[in-house]
Amino acid sequence: MFLLRLWRAGLPACGPWRAVAVLAVLACSVPVAAWMGVRLLPPAWDGMLFFNDSLAQWSFARFAMELPAVGLFDGEVLHAFQQGLFPPLRQTFPYPYPPHYLFAVWPLGWLEGPWVWPVWTGGTLALFLLAGCVGGRWRDAPLLALAPAAVVAAGYGQNGFLTGALILGGLRLLERHPVLAGVLLAGATVKPHLGLLIPVALVAAGQWRALGSGAVAVLGLVAASALAFGWEAWPRFFETLLGHAGAIDPWVSDARKATVAASLVLVGVSRGVAYAVQWAMAAGLAVGVALAFRGGVTTWRVGLLIAAGFAATPYGFHYDLPLLVAAVLMLARDEAGAARRLAWPEAAVLGAALVFPAVVTLSYRLAWVTGPCLLALVGLAAWRVFNRADGICARRP
Repeated sequence: MFLLRLWRAGLPACGPWRAVAVLAVLACSVPVAAWMGVRLLPPAWDGMLFFNDSLAQWSFARFAMELPAVGLFDGEVLHAFQQGLFPPLRQTFPYPYPPHYLFAVWPLGWLEGPWVWPVWTGGTLALFLLAGCVGGRWRDAPLLALAPAAVVAAGYGQNGFLTGALILGGLRLLERHPVLAGVLLAGATVKPHLGLLIPVALVAAGQWRALGSGAVAVLGLVAASALAFGWEAWPRFFETLLGHAGAIDPWVSDARKATVAASLVLVGVSRGVAYAVQWAMAAGLAVGVALAFRGGVTTWRVGLLIAAGFAATPYGFHYDLPLLVAAVLMLARDEAGAARRLAWPEAAVLGAALVFPAVVTLSYRLAWVTGPCLLALVGLAAWRVFNRADGICARRP
């Protein structure tokens, strides 16, 4: 009887239970941090502190400072330049971004090598925390900064914090500052595949000011980058766009991809079928997001958009997942922003979404769990949005 009452009562998302849950999630980050440390500390003792993807960000900036930026899209030329900067380098770090991404990494070009990783990771993490805690939610900062997804992003030295800050900041400012929101979302076009469903949501919600400012900002970024780095960089980017995946795939296994298609391939589904399922599912998710945002922008709808965006994209990585932590926090509250009592299945889905980056990082054999965890989170968010189970009063995100 006690277990039955406990099941019916659910898990309080406040008080001691909340603290225990947060500590449990953070504890999952400890082995990830240890694993990253094993990879990073020995190279650091040999003077290679930034021997991860922050090296790539640094090399892009240095290349654009010293040579015509159009050369970034020539893999052999870029690799030779990177080896000149860092002779021990054997891995290939191609440039898969549009030219205006150089504005984001340009300051790194002025740094000495050992400073690149801490400055890049620390700076972009600060932006992510600012976007995630705006509105006084500073109690969320420890989880946003120390959840397994954040530890993975920090260890790789990639740009997951930067894209997370731009997307999260833009979505949370939609109702209050739509023009600024559009500008931030335009900045996120440095990785447009992470925002496939955002235009759908903006159109459905009638966020015309955000769409307008975003379109103007994108045109401004194109023009500014063309003036700064050469007009020829843009045609070259579009020429090589479809080849980026083929250039990166030999170095990045499906076990490192945070996509449903990768999970299907890992369990034995052919790649063609897996990607057909991925695109069909993305179309269905686009319809679901459009229906959800017809009622406006609310916290749970933004959580649905973030989760569905990850499930829809065919090309995302584990270091892109910090944004998913913010979605979990949105779905752990009611629409008024207060802590709520979670049913145990809800708590399980939210917990799995927080923990699976640790699982797949420590054991590639379990990498297939990414897809199910993403889809479970999308299902929970959709159930919340379309059933409005609590009869709550919607609040801006």
